[in-house]
Amino acid sequence: MKLFASGCSFTWGGELIKTLHDEHGSLLDEHNQSDINKHRLNITWPKHLSDKLGCTEFHNHSIGCGSNARIVRKTLDFFVPKVLTGEDMSDWTVAIQWSEPSRFEFFDNNTNDWAVAKHDVVIFRSADRELSDTEQEDIIRTHYAYSTDATVGQQFFTQISALGNFFKAHGIKYVFTMIHEGFTNPLSESQLRYSNTNFNWYNNDIMQCSIDKMKVEPCEKSPHPSELGHKQIAENLSRFLSAQN
Repeated sequence: MKLFASGCSFTWGGELIKTLHDEHGSLLDEHNQSDINKHRLNITWPKHLSDKLGCTEFHNHSIGCGSNARIVRKTLDFFVPKVLTGEDMSDWTVAIQWSEPSRFEFFDNNTNDWAVAKHDVVIFRSADRELSDTEQEDIIRTHYAYSTDATVGQQFFTQISALGNFFKAHGIKYVFTMIHEGFTNPLSESQLRYSNTNFNWYNNDIMQCSIDKMKVEPCEKSPHPSELGHKQIAENLSRFLSAQN
């Protein structure tokens, strides 16, 4: 069995690692080979879940502040080439931790790469790529000026449906969880009912699937899971997946 996981800081290791870039200014993502990144990957829940499931390999494609658009893009970028080459998808298990639905990403022509953003920060792959306060505020303000509840809800529903139906179409085992239960649900009643009925949520309920519902130990001054909390997330997801199998 092989494991793929993606999410935001709750999967990446927020607060356990205090910076998103290494000493050379490179983003601590799945490609980074620094010692600090190898340490991060070994103490966060995808590695623990991989061990519990007896996986031969695991991939953690999360990033702090990451959006759901990024989660969909990175997941499809990972699996579409495998599908096209005829790889057996039945050996894969996927764990997706959906992020705050209003976060976004955009393609930065200066670096020829994607940047992640939320309501108060824009983050690039390289720490050398800096924006003035005014430039950063303009990007954020422009995005949120058009980010109505209806827009956010429709985007989130589309993102859930895109991955859920992709996994079902190609026989990929998966589970969806959520960042926390405190987020404002942007889905309409029909979107919520459809998502709950057709896709595989931890606890079998989109409104009961969050990491908060797992009652994991947080960091001392943050809601992010502690090192023990990451082990507890893995234990909960492993128990849920094993029961399904």
